[in-house]
Amino acid sequence: MASSKIVEISAGRLRVDPDIQRGLKPRRVAQEAARFSPNGLGVITVSDRGNGDLVVVDGQHRVEIVKKAEGASYKMTAKVFTGLTRQEEAALFRVLNNMEKVGSLDGFRVRLAENDPVAVFLKKIVENHGWPLGPGPRNTHFNAVAALERVYWLDSESDPTAAERAIATLTQAWGHAEGTVDGRLIEGLGRFYARHKQAADAGGLTERLAKGERGPAQFIGAARTLRALKRGAVTDAVAEIFTDVYNLRRTAKTALPDWRA
Repeated sequence: MASSKIVEISAGRLRVDPDIQRGLKPRRVAQEAARFSPNGLGVITVSDRGNGDLVVVDGQHRVEIVKKAEGASYKMTAKVFTGLTRQEEAALFRVLNNMEKVGSLDGFRVRLAENDPVAVFLKKIVENHGWPLGPGPRNTHFNAVAALERVYWLDSESDPTAAERAIATLTQAWGHAEGTVDGRLIEGLGRFYARHKQAADAGGLTERLAKGERGPAQFIGAARTLRALKRGAVTDAVAEIFTDVYNLRRTAKTALPDWRA
């Protein structure tokens, strides 16, 4: 009997079986990669055929968009089935593609209704910093739940968690401006805090961001440029830029290691 679980998988580990998929649309991939936002990825569906063979049942375009925009190392949230036959994979594909997709935000709200403890905890974080959860203007509402949860699982045992520190830093530095809680900024800064934990002085970084000339949009632009030069994911480039800002004018004793060191 087939079973399933939700896991994070690098996009590069996934492959497509053309016998259970429609053809890929490269033009769509290129267009969506150019305006990529992690907030709309949702959850893809994957079949684990054993021996590390992970086949995309639903979400092949999202996988290719992520690879093009962020790189093969980017983690995607997947519902992974084990024990499916190829006929069952094909049947599942048909069912999923005849149903309206549930976005990551809608799925998160369902989990809140079910009183899922992680969803409740993350909702409290964003609301404590003045961000109502849900669709709405980008300067007033929070919807980057997938990015925030990925950060949470990087160091869920810390107090405060990297997810909490990232939201606090961005909000205190830039307020409720458009793009402040862009998923790429949350994930990049969250990874920075998850790596360095309490060695990173959040107050010092917040002050530097608040006094700096770059806002959210400029940070994303700089990260995309850096990513084009050095490859890797945009979130890696975001983390690298936050590291550089943190280390500016610090001594060797108080500076943190370069992000790519």
